[in-house]
Amino acid sequence: MTLKELREKAKELGLTGFWRMRKEELEQFIKTAEAKIREMDEEQLKKIIPDDVEIIHYEDTEEWEDIRGNGIGGSDAGAVIGVNPYKSAIDVYTDKTQGSDFKGNKYTHWGHNLEPVVFKEFQRLHDDFFCYEVPFTMKKGCLVANVDGMCYDLEKGWGVVEIKTANAFAGKEWKGETIPDSYFAQVQHYLGVTGLNYAYIACLIGGNNYKEFYIERSEEDIKLIQEKCKEFWEENILKEIPPMPDGTESYSKYLLEQSDSASDDVVEIETIKDKADEYKSLKNEIESLEKKKKLIEQEILKEMNENDCKKATAGDFKFTIVSQNRKSVDKKLMEKENTEFMEQYKEIESHYTTVKETKFLKVS
Repeated sequence: MTLKELREKAKELGLTGFWRMRKEELEQFIKTAEAKIREMDEEQLKKIIPDDVEIIHYEDTEEWEDIRGNGIGGSDAGAVIGVNPYKSAIDVYTDKTQGSDFKGNKYTHWGHNLEPVVFKEFQRLHDDFFCYEVPFTMKKGCLVANVDGMCYDLEKGWGVVEIKTANAFAGKEWKGETIPDSYFAQVQHYLGVTGLNYAYIACLIGGNNYKEFYIERSEEDIKLIQEKCKEFWEENILKEIPPMPDGTESYSKYLLEQSDSASDDVVEIETIKDKADEYKSLKNEIESLEKKKKLIEQEILKEMNENDCKKATAGDFKFTIVSQNRKSVDKKLMEKENTEFMEQYKEIESHYTTVKETKFLKVS
């Protein structure tokens, strides 16, 4: 970079006191500037993203939720294209058309609180980057991006930083050099909106295992995601037409909830007879496969017993006989030996007993 270009870049990064520096000094100043996470301002963001992207301010979480409901966000993208194991297209549909009553849980609570910690670790490991929090929503048509941050690398320019936290049990999803498909879709969605060419995902697993992944912009994936999201917004959300069934538990729950006001009368529906026949055939096939699976399991256990071992390997496979202790209360014995106490307990229990309705489709 020329001295003029370095000065422009230092100015863009919000640095001061560099105008009398020589080229070598300015290069070093930019590289070794105080490593801290700054907050992006609107004018700076305007220089980074395309002109057709709207920058929207929000004051609090409630206002941010309202903005998020007016478009398809990064966490929605994976659900819309069918690669999110925890969220389906029907969840996105009900969220956008009816609103969401989800107030968060312990995972979202700690994930939010740990974001600055993970971002700080990312900055520490990349002390030659300039890192910024981005307190704005970016909107391109119906596509919405709320990125956790951005970073500037002297060689690659600007990129997106996405922060994730995962519990230890979810660590297998981050095994090796792969990331869950839903997060890949989320990042490509952000790159599509911001116009940037690369992203980093920084993830803290189990509270003490930090991993990060570098992802380059994929025009093919961005095109697919944007086409699917735009179609979903225009054909489903705006027209309030639910997406087609997709085989997820979420969709079953949605359909069963729609039956609340239905009649208890028996209705003959000839059009579903073929589906019922197919359902019965698949059920029988599954039961047969389950029995075959159990047989193979028993054959493996027999071989392990004959080799007098509780642990075994076969190629890439590992086999372990696991013992689990479960505590349970012998209520019959308890009632026999503590009759008066159990009568009081039953009376109290009946007072606090609630009924939870479970719905499912029974095929007979």
